[in-house]
Amino acid sequence: MRTYAVSGAASGIGLAISNYLRNAGSRVIGVDLHDADVIADLSTQEGRLGAAADVREAAGDGLSGIVACAGVSPMAPGRLVVAVNFFGARDFITSLAPLLSADGNVGAVAIASAASSHPADQRLVRYCLEGSEGQAVAAAGDDGRAAYGASKTALVRWVRRKAPSDEWAGAGRSLNAVSPGLVLTPMMAEVNAADDARFRERYPMPLHGPAVADQVAPIVAHLVGPENSHVSGQNIFVDGASEAQIRGDVIW
Repeated sequence: MRTYAVSGAASGIGLAISNYLRNAGSRVIGVDLHDADVIADLSTQEGRLGAAADVREAAGDGLSGIVACAGVSPMAPGRLVVAVNFFGARDFITSLAPLLSADGNVGAVAIASAASSHPADQRLVRYCLEGSEGQAVAAAGDDGRAAYGASKTALVRWVRRKAPSDEWAGAGRSLNAVSPGLVLTPMMAEVNAADDARFRERYPMPLHGPAVADQVAPIVAHLVGPENSHVSGQNIFVDGASEAQIRGDVIW
């Protein structure tokens, strides 16, 4: 039986991923602020260390995959957005990576956002990638919207930088990001209600419109599943062609 650690497992996309993996016969160690196997606050160093220790104890023989899904919305204060969405995700993956078994295909996925394809505060992105949490939190201040895009951009860049390294590819471990577009979750309901028209204009989804969490789970499960032997270092958009419409040929 494969065993996975999933943060943000109590609701939204994290819950959908956890349910999908369990329904496929895997064991899931869920991490969240409530209603989870491991109760932890990933916005703090103490909470991250505690989460890692509790997952290690629960994992026993090791992990087959890690999914960092815990996050807060752009409506939260910027300092909290950066602490959870970048540093919480990065540290969750990094601290548990040594538990990934060498038996079969193993890996990790960070849940980013289609916001990672939009212009971002590059100073804040740099602070994140330099590991300067104090500077990043201070720079983010109360501006949750700016911090959200920057935190997700930094997370994707971190994934892409780490994926080819000795500790990931060299150790037989994949590392990817998945960037959903507009997903109808409780977390995003507050954002939609506050500025529905502007938000939908910024995140158009030509294919089928907004998604639900269950539509994101299968691609994440594949990336951390036994079938994935070679997909690594990628940021995969689950956004109904939003990124393609907005950026077109720019990155190519």
